[in-house]
Amino acid sequence: MYRPALACLLLCALLSHVSLGSAAGFLGVVTESFKGHVGSAPVSAGATIYPGDRLSTEPDGRVWLRSNATQLALSGHSTATLQGQPGALSVNLLDGTLSFSTLHDGAIEVAALGADIRPAADAPANAEITIAGPNSLRIFARRGALKFSYGGESEIIAEGLRVRIVLDPSDPQKPSGVGSGPTPPELKKHRRFLIFLLVGGGAAAAAVWAVTRQQQESPDKP
Repeated sequence: MYRPALACLLLCALLSHVSLGSAAGFLGVVTESFKGHVGSAPVSAGATIYPGDRLSTEPDGRVWLRSNATQLALSGHSTATLQGQPGALSVNLLDGTLSFSTLHDGAIEVAALGADIRPAADAPANAEITIAGPNSLRIFARRGALKFSYGGESEIIAEGLRVRIVLDPSDPQKPSGVGSGPTPPELKKHRRFLIFLLVGGGAAAAAVWAVTRQQQESPDKP
């Protein structure tokens, strides 16, 4: 006579375990949303975000997300997908602008146009990343240095720098945004991207690093 009751208890325990396990797999919680969406549905504060979810905003929208010690914000007309786990978040920025704030390295990495951006040290970091074109990014290292990687090459973006990065430039000798004058002398040689320092709130640009397609010869070689 006790067998049906025991079976029911075991079933309830199993369902509870599955439910808790599923709930434990979420990445973070939306803390505020204005004209934001998860998938095709509107998203509001308190919503949980899971691996594979796609967050987006309307042109004048914005979404804030907390994942453990990391906070994310999507600006207007932005789209990103999220993977990983709390404490090791992986974000793929597909369009627009993403800002993040985190307490230590390893907590977040952002992919954009095939490049990877993450904190460069185990210290608090705050950054803004914008897809500015089909092969162009703008990055602002508000707090803490960032490590930028693309095509097997890396560069450190120092704290406080606001830069524009051109990926796979078609003409490394005449980088876009520098003007018609000679290439500035303060160049760092890479192969796959160009980095420009943005000054005056982005109103002017001056090249501080360059990355060319071809392997550069050292000065002592013919």
